[in-house]
Amino acid sequence: MRQRPLDATDNAAMKATFPRALDDRQRRFGGIDSDFVPRRAVDATSEERTRLYESLGARGGLDFWFANFEDLLCDPIANRYAYEFRKEKVRTRIRDSRVAELLAPTEPPHPFGTARVPLEQTYYDIFNEPHVHLVDIRADPIERITPAGIRTRRREYPLDLLVMATGFDSVTGGLTSIDIRSPEGRSL
Repeated sequence: MRQRPLDATDNAAMKATFPRALDDRQRRFGGIDSDFVPRRAVDATSEERTRLYESLGARGGLDFWFANFEDLLCDPIANRYAYEFRKEKVRTRIRDSRVAELLAPTEPPHPFGTARVPLEQTYYDIFNEPHVHLVDIRADPIERITPAGIRTRRREYPLDLLVMATGFDSVTGGLTSIDIRSPEGRSL
């Protein structure tokens, strides 16, 4: 994401751009600050694609997703170019090749950008910590939540804290689509 602390000067400079930015968002895809490059990735050289991808990555935020080549979301070849670039960037940060394959698979699980693109700064690096373990629930499905943690088909994982990453649903509400209750029976 390339987040950083902003001082008073940064904030003042940013606020000065708000009227123009809000007006520009009315004309842009997704109503955000970025806009696609009016060029097709499939027409660019490998060096040109890499140069753009690197600059978008350096800018952070949603730019790799929404300031990319105009054919990113409509041409499977262009989409694969972007996926391959991001995949390699992620894999260079993960020491364990098995974990890298789960987090950035050789074959994309879906076209790049059709699911939420991870906006992070240190997320992938956390998987190199000795106390962090990635469990592939496709290979070892969760059977139940226990008083001590989570039980998969193969073993129980003790937990101090369970974070339910149930997905993002801004329309119908992810919290109401599953029945999660406290020990007292109160709905989440």
